[in-house]
Formats: sequence, C-alpha cells, structure tokens
Amino acid sequence: MTNKVALIVGPGHAGLGEALANRYGQKGYTIALLGRNPDPLNDLVKTLMASNISAFSVTADLASPASVSNALKEIAQKGDLQVVLYTAVKGTRKM
Repeated sequence: MTNKVALIVGPGHAGLGEALANRYGQKGYTIALLGRNPDPLNDLVKTLMASNISAFSVTADLASPASVSNALKEIAQKGDLQVVLYTAVKGTRKM
C-alpha cells in the first residue's frame, strides 16, 4: 500500500501549518513540509514525529520553478501526493 502524503507548503514556525500537519497526520497521512529554510521545517518534523506522525521536510524556493519541480519529485518518491495545503505568505516589513 502506498503512503498517502499531505504536502504543506510554507508551514511556518508554528500555528496554522502545525495544526494542519497534526490534523492530517492523525488521519494517517505522511506529512511533507516544504519551505525555503530547513531549520523550522526540521523542528516541526521532530515535533510531529514525537506525536507518532510520519513527516519529512523538503526545501525549495517557491520563486524557482525548477526548485519546486525537484521538490515535488522528491515528495513523490515518499508516497502518493493526495493533498496540497498552501500556507506560505510573503512577509512584509514596515520601515
């Protein structure tokens, strides 16, 4: 049987991405976390795995189609991608 994979793009450090990962993980999905910075992704993977949720991270720059394509190929090797949740936002700073 192939793993069902739920991809969360831009899960951030906590909050909505983590809540979605927990929800889908509890439903039996393997969670793929995709973002630009590996450190917060890996921290969230550890948190999920401590709750017995299968998870892994993939880094990619969403502004680069080649980077996203490579990330999707890597995710496809882990199972059947069934859900994509896009929670990435462009940060803005006030000057």
